Amino acid sequence: MVLFLVEILTFVVLPMIREMKIWWLRRGEIRPARRVRIVLVVAVLLAAVLLPWSRSVSLPGVIDAALVQPLYTPFGARMLKVRVSDGETVKKGQLLFELAAPQPETDEHKALAMRQAWEANARGAQGLEKESAARQVLADQMARQFALQQQAGTMEMRRLQLVASIDGRLEERNLTFQEGSWVSPGERIATVIDSRSWQVDALVTEDDLGRMKVGAAAKVFLPGQIVPLTGTVVSVDQHSLTKLPSLALAKASGGEIALAPGVPAKELKPEGVWYRVSIQGQTGSDKVTREMPVKVVVESERQSLAHRWINSAMLMLIQQSGLGKEG
Repeated sequence: MVLFLVEILTFVVLPMIREMKIWWLRRGEIRPARRVRIVLVVAVLLAAVLLPWSRSVSLPGVIDAALVQPLYTPFGARMLKVRVSDGETVKKGQLLFELAAPQPETDEHKALAMRQAWEANARGAQGLEKESAARQVLADQMARQFALQQQAGTMEMRRLQLVASIDGRLEERNLTFQEGSWVSPGERIATVIDSRSWQVDALVTEDDLGRMKVGAAAKVFLPGQIVPLTGTVVSVDQHSLTKLPSLALAKASGGEIALAPGVPAKELKPEGVWYRVSIQGQTGSDKVTREMPVKVVVESERQSLAHRWINSAMLMLIQQSGLGKEG
């Protein structure tokens, strides 16, 4: 920022002042027609600098579906049936993957056998002498206990039937998990994405932070797409980021944000001072995928170049004086 202001001062402002000074000293030698041209050029330059032409701000961002369902197995299990393919549209309640695990099946069968045995025991105790009443009460209690265990086992087995909880599109299918293969609890099988609703985390510099307003209209340009998605700014953070919201924003991954030197890359600490602007979508698109880098254009109040330069200079002075926000 300091280098930018020095360049503006050196190559734009000072030459203009020198030219104006020379022109004023030699104004008597200048022909009227040339004098008019000079006045017009100066007027155009002043208009370009002083008039508020800019009415939008361009921001780097990353888009993601607002509704996402990751699919995991609750415990180690074997893949029995794959009912969907990558990229397929799925409906809420649709069965996607069937798995089986020996331990829950064994526990359920044991509980069922013990329940049936104690129920038979309870029936056999009916009509006996009162000294056998305690036996019947115990049998009833044990039957109920194993009935609850059987229900719990059944619920565990149902958890191995992976069902879509939202309408959407199946993405990130792990092709290493085929029928007959074993799946560990921490390994993601696939993800269901509802791209009809989406959200964007965009980043704005301190220079343009004041131009961001909640409720402002935003256009989101997906990679390779000409027609933008439309959205609305829903929040603007007032505290600078200490970590990028996504690796896709970092230059090392093809994004626009440089990471702080000397800091481990995995911490995703930005080099400059950036603020988060959250945008929610108004129109859906089947082109939206997980953490896709995008370009965002947010409507804002008109601003002139002179206003921007003055703001930049003031921010620089405040930061160097130690009174500003730390990035």
